[in-house]
Amino acid sequence: MERKSILMCPPTEFGIYYEINPHMNIDNQADRKLAMQQWCNLVGIYKHLGVDVRVMRAALNLPDMVFTANAGMPIDDTVVVSNFACPERQGETRHFKRWFEEQGYKRVIIPEFRYEGQGDTLLTGDNLLQGWGYRSDGFRSSLKSVDLMKESFPEYDDMPLHLVEPKLYHLDTACLPLTSDLIYICEEAFDGHSIRLLKQNFRCVKSIFLDQAVDLGLNGVKIGEKVLLNGSKSTDRLAEMIKAEGFEVVRNDTSEFQKSGGSDKCMSLDLAA
Repeated sequence: MERKSILMCPPTEFGIYYEINPHMNIDNQADRKLAMQQWCNLVGIYKHLGVDVRVMRAALNLPDMVFTANAGMPIDDTVVVSNFACPERQGETRHFKRWFEEQGYKRVIIPEFRYEGQGDTLLTGDNLLQGWGYRSDGFRSSLKSVDLMKESFPEYDDMPLHLVEPKLYHLDTACLPLTSDLIYICEEAFDGHSIRLLKQNFRCVKSIFLDQAVDLGLNGVKIGEKVLLNGSKSTDRLAEMIKAEGFEVVRNDTSEFQKSGGSDKCMSLDLAA
């Protein structure tokens, strides 16, 4: 098995200073000390599992840079860097772009429209799952990102998935693909056509309840035969479902980041996508 490489960014600037998704509430502030402990625990879990963890420096006054899954979509020597929908995050783009350039990526693309990286683009087998939403949604990748993925990564089959549930604002909160045959989804997150696409392309589509998904149960990370899930009580049922498929589940606390709408996957950009 090829060693997984993940990009992370420490939460030195993290806090809830604005509200740009349904989870965020300035009055429900994160405990920054506990957040740093939780982030360090996640790094420790990855290293214990043999993951190559790469850490970039946090930029001043950009509290959401810790959610590196939104940095872009890198495959081989090409990366599509995010163009964030919300002004509060748009300053992150130049820092992520610089990091990718310093790592030697030959094609560094920044679209002119809304695009939010692995928050909305997930690679599984030969399929690129691409979540999208209308401008009125406020925080999702544009429908134009579907064509961009086709142009940038033509060797993969693109699967456009229309997200419709506001509380599941990115694709990585709405589904968790574990193999090219197996995916966990929250059906309320998608329109009918997207659910049909998923069921046509995955041999086994397993559904979880909306409250489990809202607690970011699907915002997990697969490392070999292990799956990282947050420690929320509502995620217990999903954990048992995944164990029943033969995977080992590793639970860890991401409570402070969940206040901002993120968990394990949000803090992890897969560099070997």
